[in-house]
Amino acid sequence: MGLFDFFRNKKKETPKDTPSSQEETVEKTETPEPEDIITVEQVTEGSHGDHWAGIFGFGNWYENQKFPTEMLAFIAAFSTEQSTIGNMTLKEYALPYFRLKSMYQGKDMVTTFPIIKSTQSIPFQTKNIKEWAHVNGIEAQISGSGKATFGVSFFANDYFENKERYHKNAHMNVNLSGIILGVGAAPQMEGMSDEFVGYFPNKEHGQFSIIDFVGKVLALEAADSRELPIEGYWMKLRLINHEEDANFFVIDAFLSKNNSSLPSIQIGDRISGAMWIQGELA
Repeated sequence: MGLFDFFRNKKKETPKDTPSSQEETVEKTETPEPEDIITVEQVTEGSHGDHWAGIFGFGNWYENQKFPTEMLAFIAAFSTEQSTIGNMTLKEYALPYFRLKSMYQGKDMVTTFPIIKSTQSIPFQTKNIKEWAHVNGIEAQISGSGKATFGVSFFANDYFENKERYHKNAHMNVNLSGIILGVGAAPQMEGMSDEFVGYFPNKEHGQFSIIDFVGKVLALEAADSRELPIEGYWMKLRLINHEEDANFFVIDAFLSKNNSSLPSIQIGDRISGAMWIQGELA
C-alpha cells in the first residue's frame, strides 16, 4: 500500500459509474448461524483520508497537497513506541483528547489513524467483522448491537492487538467514540419532538461505519493543540433518548471548527451531521 493510500478519500476511490454494493467488493464466508456466531468478511475497501480530514479540516487536508505529507512526517518523527507484536511495531503520539496511532513493519509505516478519547463503555454483541484485506487483515470494522438494543458499526482501533478476542467473543464491553465529518443545525422534523435525537447509516458510506445523526450536546470542551494545527471541540453527544437512562447511548466525539457550519456550539444544542464511529475493547 502506497503512502497516500493511508489518506485516500473514499469518494475518489470509487468512480461514479462503478457499482458500490458490497457484492462487488466483498468475499463473504458467512452462512446462517446461531445467534452468537460471528461472521467474518474480507473487504477490499477502506481508508483513513476522511478521518484525518475530520481532525484537521477537509479544506486543509485535501486542498493543500503538502499538508498530509507534513502531518505524516510529524507523526513518524514524534510518536513513541508502545509495543511490538510479531513483526509489527505500534507507536502513538498522545494529545489530551487524541491518540495518533501508527503501525510499522520495520521502518515502513503500514497504517496510521486518529483515536478520540472515550470515557464510557457499553455492552456489545458482535455479529459481523469486516476485515480489511487490502492491509493484510490488521484493520477491521465490527458490526453488532449495543445493550442488546441498538445496531451500530465501528472501526476497531485495537483490532490488530485483539484480533483473536474479537473473533472468539461475541459479548464484550467496548468504548466508542467518533470523528464528526461535518455538522450543522438540527433540522425541524415533522411529527418529531423538539428533543428528538437519533442516527442511521450514511446512505453513501454507511458500510464504512459512518452515520448520519441528530444529537444533543451534553458536554463540550475546547480541544485545540499547540503542536498541530487542530482547532475543535471534544463533546458528549446523546444519540438515543431513553426514559429510564439518560446515558443510554452517549458517545464522545471530536468536531473540527473547520468542518462546522455553525457560528457557535453550546451545551444543550441539538446538532446534525455525519460521523465516523470508532471503538476498542474496554
